Amino acid sequence: MSQAAPAGPADFNPLAPEFIADPYEILQRAQRESPVFFAEPFGFWAITRYEDIDKALGDFETFSNNSLADVPVPEQFQDRVPPGFFGTGSLISQDPPRHTERRKLINKAFVRSRMEALEAPIRQICHDLIDEFIADGKADLMTQYCYQVSLRSIVHLMDMPTDDLPMLRQLVDDQGAVVSDAISPMSEEERNMRWERMAKAREYLSSIVDARRAAPGEDIVSQMATVNGEDGELVFSNDEILTHLTELLFAGTDTTANLMGQMVIAFDKDPAQLEAVKADPSLWAPACEEGIRFRTPTHGIFRIVTKDVTLSDVTIPAGSLVWLGVSGANRDEARYGCPNHFDVQRTDAGEHLGFGKGRHKCLGAPLTRAEAPIGMAVLYERIPGLRVVAGQELDYERTLVAVLLKHLQVEWGA
Repeated sequence: MSQAAPAGPADFNPLAPEFIADPYEILQRAQRESPVFFAEPFGFWAITRYEDIDKALGDFETFSNNSLADVPVPEQFQDRVPPGFFGTGSLISQDPPRHTERRKLINKAFVRSRMEALEAPIRQICHDLIDEFIADGKADLMTQYCYQVSLRSIVHLMDMPTDDLPMLRQLVDDQGAVVSDAISPMSEEERNMRWERMAKAREYLSSIVDARRAAPGEDIVSQMATVNGEDGELVFSNDEILTHLTELLFAGTDTTANLMGQMVIAFDKDPAQLEAVKADPSLWAPACEEGIRFRTPTHGIFRIVTKDVTLSDVTIPAGSLVWLGVSGANRDEARYGCPNHFDVQRTDAGEHLGFGKGRHKCLGAPLTRAEAPIGMAVLYERIPGLRVVAGQELDYERTLVAVLLKHLQVEWGA
């Protein structure tokens, strides 16, 4: 790398526990002093300002999504998991026109009418989960509620049995680990264990796809299994459907769960914000948008630049891997007034970049926007005195992409 490449903050380490827990001081300092820099230990360029990231997300020709095309499948699993399954095979790594055509077909599962039809089932899921622990006076909110609400909602959308919940939750965890393996390597033993589980899960899900092709229903699996192209042939192969279902589980489950968990933390620190929403329940939806802006469930998004590109007077060479720091962008002092203040009545919170933007805007965004307000409203309706247990250490997964809080201890009552 040329010596001309600007260096960022010396303490920039997106895999450090302290950064994962609170990246904002470092990212805001970068925005002021070195908004575009080369993170040499990680081999990528970091882009931190809202204006630059907003521009990059809207320019798919320059900032290509093919950044994940090199996630390798170990040789011993290549007869069970197709090479490139999360690269060229996934929506998140495709560029137009292929991405546009296929996303349009899958988007039909997330139209407004379908999301409205999910409201009653999601509400019931929330009540059922709370029923299981409310008498205890305490809970691990992440494992007993947040992750379960989001996972069960997607499983409902897929019309799969609740017995499959542990397997699907594990699939989400394993996918996250293998995607991050190149930068945060696993041991050989862990790598083989995770790929074996992923292979078994894909084999099971493939049998579900076969069954839906034979007897389709109204669920998203049936929709992908039976949709025909203009030539009358089936559009999606089993392997493609499995990859799309896995990325939906991966993106939708963790995003919604961590949004809810972080909002509970924010409300606990600023009870006046919670009282404002309790007094006016119509604020739950905008409060969730502010929750995404304030503590974005995604640290950063990767892209590959296809040509030399200049942002904030810094030129990034063609072929470079870039990390778009959307979490910091959503607290850019040049974009938001008082960016470090959680404000449920913020009028421009919905302009955050937490779901990306444009052609690659998060596919599951409508599902998160349906789930999170219901999940938060039901939680505080049922447990109005809920509070975060003081003094606990918050433990996060080490990943460059998602904010994954493992546990959150809460309590209520006397």
